[in-house]
Amino acid sequence: LRVDGNIQEATSYVLDLDFAASGHPGFRNVGLTFHDVPTFQDLELGLLKTPFGLDALTSGRELLFMERQLPFALVPFRQVMIGVRGSSLDKSTSWGASVYRMPTDSFGVYEGGDGGIAIAGRLTRAPIFEDNGAKVLHFGGGYSVGSPGDGHVQYRIQPGFFTRDPGTDGDDPGTVPVFLDTGKISTSLFNLFNLEFGMNAGPFHLAAEMRWALLDQRSGPALTFPGFYVQASYVLTGESHRYSRERGVFQRVNPSRPFERGKGTGIGAWEATVGYSSLDLNDRNITGGSGETMAMGVNWYLTRNMKLQFNVLPGWLAKPGFSTSRTTVTAIRAQVEF
Repeated sequence: LRVDGNIQEATSYVLDLDFAASGHPGFRNVGLTFHDVPTFQDLELGLLKTPFGLDALTSGRELLFMERQLPFALVPFRQVMIGVRGSSLDKSTSWGASVYRMPTDSFGVYEGGDGGIAIAGRLTRAPIFEDNGAKVLHFGGGYSVGSPGDGHVQYRIQPGFFTRDPGTDGDDPGTVPVFLDTGKISTSLFNLFNLEFGMNAGPFHLAAEMRWALLDQRSGPALTFPGFYVQASYVLTGESHRYSRERGVFQRVNPSRPFERGKGTGIGAWEATVGYSSLDLNDRNITGGSGETMAMGVNWYLTRNMKLQFNVLPGWLAKPGFSTSRTTVTAIRAQVEF
Protein backbone atom coordinates (compact mmCIF):
# COMPACT_ATOMS: atom_id res chain seq x y z
CA LEU A 1 0.00 0.00 0.00
CA ARG A 2 1.41 3.37 -1.01
CA VAL A 3 0.45 6.86 0.08
CA ASP A 4 2.11 9.90 -1.45
CA GLY A 5 1.32 13.53 -2.04
CA ASN A 6 2.24 17.11 -1.23
CA ILE A 7 2.38 18.60 2.26
CA GLN A 8 2.74 21.95 0.55
CA GLU A 9 3.52 23.03 -2.99
CA ALA A 10 7.28 22.42 -2.75
CA THR A 11 7.28 19.54 -0.23
CA SER A 12 6.18 15.98 -1.02
CA TYR A 13 6.10 12.75 0.96
CA VAL A 14 5.90 9.00 0.31
CA LEU A 15 4.96 6.09 2.57
CA ASP A 16 5.07 2.49 1.27
CA LEU A 17 3.94 -0.47 3.37
CA ASP A 18 4.77 -3.93 1.99
CA PHE A 19 3.10 -7.11 3.25
CA ALA A 20 5.22 -9.79 1.57
CA ALA A 21 8.87 -8.97 0.83
CA SER A 22 10.10 -9.12 4.44
CA GLY A 23 7.88 -12.04 5.40
CA HIS A 24 5.87 -9.63 7.55
CA PRO A 25 4.50 -6.08 7.11
CA GLY A 26 7.40 -3.66 6.66
CA PHE A 27 8.13 -0.23 5.23
CA ARG A 28 9.74 0.13 1.79
CA ASN A 29 9.99 3.86 1.05
CA VAL A 30 9.40 6.43 3.77
CA GLY A 31 10.62 9.93 3.06
CA LEU A 32 10.24 13.65 2.52
CA THR A 33 11.38 15.54 -0.58
CA PHE A 34 11.90 19.29 -0.67
CA HIS A 35 11.62 20.56 -4.26
CA ASP A 36 13.10 23.64 -5.92
CA VAL A 37 16.00 23.80 -3.46
CA PRO A 38 18.64 26.26 -4.73
CA THR A 39 21.53 24.48 -6.50
CA PHE A 40 20.40 20.96 -5.49
CA GLN A 41 16.85 20.99 -7.00
CA ASP A 42 15.46 18.12 -4.87
CA LEU A 43 16.53 17.32 -1.29
CA GLU A 44 15.44 13.87 0.04
CA LEU A 45 15.43 12.45 3.57
CA GLY A 46 14.29 9.05 4.81
CA LEU A 47 14.39 5.36 3.97
CA LEU A 48 14.75 5.59 0.18
CA LYS A 49 16.62 4.13 -2.79
CA THR A 50 20.24 5.19 -3.08
CA PRO A 51 21.27 6.69 -6.45
CA PHE A 52 23.07 3.62 -7.78
CA GLY A 53 22.14 1.37 -10.72
CA LEU A 54 19.66 1.45 -13.58
CA ASP A 55 17.79 -1.71 -12.56
CA ALA A 56 17.81 -0.74 -8.87
CA LEU A 57 16.21 2.66 -9.51
CA THR A 58 13.64 1.16 -11.87
CA SER A 59 10.42 0.50 -9.98
CA GLY A 60 9.62 -3.16 -9.32
CA ARG A 61 6.37 -2.50 -11.21
CA GLU A 62 8.34 -1.50 -14.32
CA LEU A 63 10.95 -4.29 -14.55
CA LEU A 64 11.42 -6.20 -17.79
CA PHE A 65 11.56 -9.49 -15.86
CA MET A 66 9.83 -10.34 -12.61
CA GLU A 67 12.90 -9.60 -10.51
CA ARG A 68 16.29 -7.94 -10.82
CA GLN A 69 19.00 -10.39 -11.80
CA LEU A 70 22.23 -11.69 -10.15
CA PRO A 71 24.36 -8.48 -10.03
CA PHE A 72 21.64 -6.87 -7.91
CA ALA A 73 23.39 -8.55 -4.95
CA LEU A 74 26.02 -5.77 -5.11
CA VAL A 75 23.59 -2.82 -4.85
CA PRO A 76 23.15 -0.84 -1.59
CA PHE A 77 19.49 -0.32 -2.65
CA ARG A 78 17.22 1.15 0.08
CA GLN A 79 18.98 2.95 2.91
CA VAL A 80 18.33 5.52 5.62
CA MET A 81 19.80 8.50 3.80
CA ILE A 82 19.90 12.17 2.96
CA GLY A 83 20.35 12.92 -0.71
CA VAL A 84 19.98 15.36 -3.57
CA ARG A 85 18.95 14.81 -7.16
CA GLY A 86 18.17 16.83 -10.24
CA SER A 87 18.47 17.17 -14.00
CA SER A 88 19.73 19.64 -16.58
CA LEU A 89 17.46 22.25 -18.15
CA ASP A 90 17.06 20.22 -21.34
CA LYS A 91 16.49 16.99 -19.30
CA SER A 92 19.28 15.18 -21.15
CA THR A 93 21.35 14.72 -17.98
CA SER A 94 20.25 13.49 -14.56
CA TRP A 95 22.27 13.16 -11.36
CA GLY A 96 21.92 12.13 -7.75
CA ALA A 97 24.04 11.78 -4.61
CA SER A 98 23.38 10.58 -1.07
CA VAL A 99 24.93 9.89 2.30
CA TYR A 100 23.62 6.80 4.06
CA ARG A 101 24.07 4.98 7.34
CA MET A 102 26.14 1.81 7.71
CA PRO A 103 25.80 -0.97 8.64
CA THR A 104 22.47 -1.90 7.16
CA ASP A 105 21.44 -4.56 4.68
CA SER A 106 20.35 -3.67 1.14
CA PHE A 107 16.90 -2.70 2.43
CA GLY A 108 17.97 -0.31 5.15
CA VAL A 109 17.52 -2.80 8.01
CA TYR A 110 19.93 -1.92 10.82
CA GLU A 111 22.36 -4.75 11.63
CA GLY A 112 24.17 -3.46 14.71
CA GLY A 113 27.46 -1.69 15.28
CA ASP A 114 28.08 2.03 15.21
CA GLY A 115 29.98 4.71 13.33
CA GLY A 116 29.60 3.42 9.77
CA ILE A 117 28.74 5.76 6.93
CA ALA A 118 28.74 5.59 3.11
CA ILE A 119 28.11 7.80 0.10
CA ALA A 120 26.65 7.01 -3.32
CA GLY A 121 26.28 8.91 -6.57
CA ARG A 122 24.94 8.44 -10.09
CA LEU A 123 25.20 10.41 -13.33
CA THR A 124 23.25 9.67 -16.54
CA ARG A 125 23.16 11.14 -20.01
CA ALA A 126 20.61 10.63 -22.80
CA PRO A 127 22.13 12.26 -25.92
CA ILE A 128 19.27 10.95 -28.07
CA PHE A 129 15.60 11.36 -27.09
CA GLU A 130 13.19 11.45 -30.01
CA ASP A 131 9.57 10.62 -30.83
CA ASN A 132 8.53 11.00 -27.19
CA GLY A 133 10.96 8.30 -26.10
CA ALA A 134 10.52 5.83 -28.96
CA LYS A 135 14.18 6.52 -29.80
CA VAL A 136 16.47 6.79 -26.77
CA LEU A 137 20.18 6.31 -26.13
CA HIS A 138 21.16 6.20 -22.45
CA PHE A 139 24.54 6.08 -20.67
CA GLY A 140 25.21 6.19 -16.95
CA GLY A 141 27.63 5.49 -14.16
CA GLY A 142 27.49 5.08 -10.40
CA TYR A 143 29.85 4.88 -7.42
CA SER A 144 29.53 4.13 -3.72
CA VAL A 145 32.15 3.98 -0.99
CA GLY A 146 31.83 3.37 2.72
CA SER A 147 33.03 1.81 5.94
CA PRO A 148 30.63 -0.52 7.78
CA GLY A 149 30.30 0.27 11.48
CA ASP A 150 30.11 -3.39 12.44
CA GLY A 151 33.16 -4.24 10.32
CA HIS A 152 31.65 -6.64 7.79
CA VAL A 153 29.79 -6.86 4.49
CA GLN A 154 27.96 -9.79 2.90
CA TYR A 155 26.68 -10.41 -0.63
CA ARG A 156 24.11 -13.14 -1.32
CA ILE A 157 21.28 -13.77 -3.79
CA GLN A 158 19.06 -16.41 -5.41
CA PRO A 159 19.28 -17.46 -9.10
CA GLY A 160 17.08 -14.77 -10.65
CA PHE A 161 13.85 -15.21 -8.71
CA PHE A 162 12.74 -14.65 -5.12
CA THR A 163 9.49 -14.19 -3.24
CA ARG A 164 10.90 -12.08 -0.41
CA ASP A 165 13.81 -9.65 -0.14
CA PRO A 166 16.81 -10.92 -2.18
CA GLY A 167 19.16 -13.01 -0.08
CA THR A 168 16.56 -13.89 2.57
CA ASP A 169 14.33 -16.56 1.00
CA GLY A 170 16.74 -19.38 1.69
CA ASP A 171 16.48 -18.80 5.44
CA ASP A 172 13.04 -20.45 5.49
CA PRO A 173 12.27 -24.04 4.40
CA GLY A 174 10.26 -24.36 1.22
CA THR A 175 11.28 -21.01 -0.26
CA VAL A 176 13.72 -20.11 -3.05
CA PRO A 177 17.23 -21.09 -1.83
CA VAL A 178 20.21 -18.75 -1.79
CA PHE A 179 22.82 -20.14 -4.20
CA LEU A 180 25.52 -17.43 -4.01
CA ASP A 181 26.73 -16.23 -0.59
CA THR A 182 30.06 -14.76 0.51
CA GLY A 183 29.25 -15.06 4.20
CA LYS A 184 30.26 -12.17 6.44
CA ILE A 185 33.55 -10.63 5.30
CA SER A 186 35.57 -8.55 7.78
CA THR A 187 35.95 -5.30 5.87
CA SER A 188 37.33 -1.84 6.62
CA LEU A 189 36.28 -0.21 3.34
CA PHE A 190 34.14 -1.12 0.32
CA ASN A 191 33.98 0.46 -3.14
CA LEU A 192 31.14 -0.20 -5.59
CA PHE A 193 31.30 0.74 -9.28
CA ASN A 194 28.55 0.62 -11.91
CA LEU A 195 28.35 1.30 -15.66
CA GLU A 196 25.02 1.29 -17.47
CA PHE A 197 23.69 1.43 -21.02
CA GLY A 198 20.19 1.46 -22.44
CA MET A 199 18.32 2.20 -25.65
CA ASN A 200 14.98 2.24 -27.39
CA ALA A 201 14.69 1.80 -31.14
CA GLY A 202 10.93 1.78 -31.61
CA PRO A 203 9.61 -1.52 -30.25
CA PHE A 204 13.15 -2.84 -29.58
CA HIS A 205 14.62 -2.25 -26.10
CA LEU A 206 18.10 -3.08 -24.79
CA ALA A 207 19.71 -2.52 -21.37
CA ALA A 208 22.98 -3.67 -19.79
CA GLU A 209 25.03 -2.98 -16.66
CA MET A 210 28.49 -3.93 -15.39
CA ARG A 211 29.09 -3.84 -11.64
CA TRP A 212 32.10 -4.41 -9.33
CA ALA A 213 32.57 -4.60 -5.57
CA LEU A 214 36.09 -3.96 -4.24
CA LEU A 215 36.69 -4.81 -0.57
CA ASP A 216 39.59 -4.10 1.76
CA GLN A 217 39.67 -7.02 4.18
CA ARG A 218 40.80 -6.27 7.73
CA SER A 219 43.09 -9.30 7.85
CA GLY A 220 43.35 -10.59 4.31
CA PRO A 221 43.94 -9.67 0.66
CA ALA A 222 41.85 -7.16 -1.29
CA LEU A 223 38.83 -8.70 -3.00
CA THR A 224 37.01 -8.04 -6.28
CA PHE A 225 33.55 -9.38 -7.10
CA PRO A 226 32.33 -8.63 -10.67
CA GLY A 227 28.90 -9.03 -12.22
CA PHE A 228 26.95 -7.95 -15.27
CA TYR A 229 23.67 -8.44 -17.08
CA VAL A 230 22.23 -7.72 -20.51
CA GLN A 231 18.55 -7.88 -21.41
CA ALA A 232 16.52 -7.13 -24.51
CA SER A 233 12.90 -7.11 -25.59
CA TYR A 234 10.73 -6.59 -28.64
CA VAL A 235 7.16 -5.31 -28.37
CA LEU A 236 5.29 -7.39 -30.90
CA THR A 237 2.37 -4.94 -31.06
CA GLY A 238 4.63 -1.99 -31.94
CA GLU A 239 4.68 0.13 -28.77
CA SER A 240 7.86 1.37 -27.05
CA HIS A 241 9.08 1.44 -23.47
CA ARG A 242 8.73 4.86 -21.93
CA TYR A 243 11.78 6.73 -20.58
CA SER A 244 11.93 9.14 -17.63
CA ARG A 245 14.44 11.87 -18.47
CA GLU A 246 14.31 13.32 -14.94
CA ARG A 247 15.15 9.95 -13.33
CA GLY A 248 17.21 8.35 -16.09
CA VAL A 249 15.24 5.07 -16.07
CA PHE A 250 13.11 3.09 -18.51
CA GLN A 251 9.47 2.44 -17.73
CA ARG A 252 6.77 0.04 -18.79
CA VAL A 253 4.89 -0.14 -22.07
CA ASN A 254 1.49 1.56 -22.27
CA PRO A 255 -0.68 -0.39 -24.73
CA SER A 256 -2.14 1.67 -27.58
CA ARG A 257 -5.12 -0.72 -27.77
CA PRO A 258 -5.95 -1.81 -24.19
CA PHE A 259 -7.63 -5.15 -23.62
CA GLU A 260 -10.99 -4.44 -21.99
CA ARG A 261 -13.85 -6.90 -22.23
CA GLY A 262 -16.91 -5.48 -23.93
CA LYS A 263 -15.06 -2.34 -25.07
CA GLY A 264 -13.73 -3.15 -28.52
CA THR A 265 -11.13 -5.50 -29.95
CA GLY A 266 -7.94 -4.26 -28.24
CA ILE A 267 -5.39 -6.99 -27.46
CA GLY A 268 -3.14 -4.91 -25.21
CA ALA A 269 0.63 -4.91 -25.79
CA TRP A 270 2.65 -8.13 -26.14
CA GLU A 271 6.39 -8.27 -25.53
CA ALA A 272 9.03 -11.02 -25.91
CA THR A 273 12.03 -10.79 -23.55
CA VAL A 274 15.47 -12.41 -23.25
CA GLY A 275 18.42 -11.80 -20.94
CA TYR A 276 21.64 -13.10 -19.44
CA SER A 277 23.35 -12.33 -16.12
CA SER A 278 26.56 -13.36 -14.35
CA LEU A 279 28.00 -12.87 -10.87
CA ASP A 280 31.31 -14.14 -9.43
CA LEU A 281 31.63 -14.14 -5.62
CA ASN A 282 34.85 -16.20 -5.62
CA ASP A 283 38.14 -14.40 -4.97
CA ARG A 284 41.25 -15.26 -2.96
CA ASN A 285 40.09 -16.64 0.40
CA ILE A 286 36.34 -16.13 -0.25
CA THR A 287 34.30 -18.82 -2.01
CA GLY A 288 30.83 -17.36 -2.31
CA GLY A 289 30.18 -19.18 -5.59
CA SER A 290 29.72 -18.00 -9.16
CA GLY A 291 26.58 -18.14 -11.24
CA GLU A 292 25.04 -17.50 -14.64
CA THR A 293 21.38 -17.28 -15.53
CA MET A 294 19.46 -16.98 -18.76
CA ALA A 295 16.06 -15.32 -18.75
CA MET A 296 13.28 -15.72 -21.30
CA GLY A 297 9.75 -14.51 -21.03
CA VAL A 298 6.58 -12.91 -22.33
CA ASN A 299 4.91 -9.77 -20.96
CA TRP A 300 1.28 -8.98 -21.70
CA TYR A 301 0.28 -5.42 -20.83
CA LEU A 302 -3.51 -5.61 -20.78
CA THR A 303 -3.99 -1.96 -19.80
CA ARG A 304 -1.72 0.73 -18.40
CA ASN A 305 -2.23 -0.69 -14.88
CA MET A 306 -2.53 -4.46 -15.57
CA LYS A 307 0.29 -6.80 -16.60
CA LEU A 308 0.86 -10.55 -16.87
CA GLN A 309 4.43 -11.92 -16.91
CA PHE A 310 5.78 -15.38 -17.69
CA ASN A 311 9.48 -16.12 -17.07
CA VAL A 312 11.74 -19.16 -17.53
CA LEU A 313 15.19 -18.82 -15.92
CA PRO A 314 17.77 -21.60 -16.47
CA GLY A 315 20.76 -21.20 -14.14
CA TRP A 316 24.26 -22.63 -13.74
CA LEU A 317 25.95 -22.20 -10.37
CA ALA A 318 29.44 -23.29 -9.31
CA LYS A 319 31.46 -23.29 -6.09
CA PRO A 320 35.05 -24.49 -5.62
CA GLY A 321 35.10 -28.05 -4.29
CA PHE A 322 31.58 -28.85 -5.50
CA SER A 323 30.12 -29.96 -8.81
CA THR A 324 28.23 -27.44 -10.94
CA SER A 325 24.54 -27.10 -10.06
CA ARG A 326 21.83 -26.58 -12.65
CA THR A 327 18.43 -25.15 -11.94
CA THR A 328 15.42 -23.89 -13.89
CA VAL A 329 12.87 -21.49 -12.40
CA THR A 330 9.49 -21.10 -14.08
CA ALA A 331 7.17 -18.40 -12.78
CA ILE A 332 4.10 -16.37 -13.65
CA ARG A 333 2.89 -13.11 -12.13
CA ALA A 334 -0.36 -11.16 -12.40
CA GLN A 335 0.06 -7.47 -11.53
CA VAL A 336 -2.78 -5.00 -10.96
CA GLU A 337 -2.47 -1.42 -9.65
CA PHE A 338 -5.42 0.61 -8.44
